[in-house]
Amino acid sequence: MLGQIVLVISVFVAILYPFGILPFNPILVKGSAVGLLAIYALLRVSSFDHLLLVIALLAGAVGDMQLEIQLPDAFVSGLKNFLVGHIFYIIIFWRNRLDAFEVSRSRMNVASLLWVAAAVGTIWLWPSIVDGKFHLAAYAIGILGMATAALISRYPLKLVGTGAILFIASDALIGADLLFLIQDWVMYLVWPTYYLAQILITAGILLTPVKKIPHSLY
Repeated sequence: MLGQIVLVISVFVAILYPFGILPFNPILVKGSAVGLLAIYALLRVSSFDHLLLVIALLAGAVGDMQLEIQLPDAFVSGLKNFLVGHIFYIIIFWRNRLDAFEVSRSRMNVASLLWVAAAVGTIWLWPSIVDGKFHLAAYAIGILGMATAALISRYPLKLVGTGAILFIASDALIGADLLFLIQDWVMYLVWPTYYLAQILITAGILLTPVKKIPHSLY
C-alpha cells in the first residue's frame, strides 16, 4: 500500500513539474519525481538487481537536479550522473540477458539501427560540438549500451525496450536543442519521454519474476 502511494505521488509530481505550480523548490521537485520512483523500488526490493535499480534511479534523480541548477558545469555533472545510472542499468540487463539463441533478429536489428544512427549523427555533428566532446561521446556510448542490453534482456521488451528508446529520444531532443534552432513545443517532449522511460524500465524490472541464478557479468 505504501509503495502504491509513493508511486502515485511520483506520477503526480512528474505531471505537475513542467507547469511550475508546485509550491516547492523546482530543483527538489524535479529530482523528487524519479527520486520517489527510487523509493518505490526500494520498497519492492526482493533481489540484488532491485537494489541496483534503486541506485540507477537515484543517480537519475541527482542528475535531474543538477540539470535544473543554472551553473556552468551543471550540464556535464548531470551527464556524469545519468551515465552512472546507465552503467547500473547495463549491469542489471546483462545479468538478466537472454541466451544467444533466444535473441530474435528483430531485437538485434533495432539495436544495430540505434548504433548506426548514432554513428551517422556523430560524424555529422562532431565538428559542431565545441565543448565537452569526450563527455558527450562517453555518455552516448553509455546510453546506447544500456539500450542494447535492455533489448537482449529477459525483461518485457514493451517495457524496458520502449523505455530505453524513449530515454534516447529524450536525450536526442536535448542535444538537438543545444546544436540547432528547433521549435519550442518540441522541447516540451523532453520531460515526459524521460520520465516515461524511467517508469517503464522500473516497471519492467520489478514486474518480472526474480531469476534465482542470474548470469554473471562475464
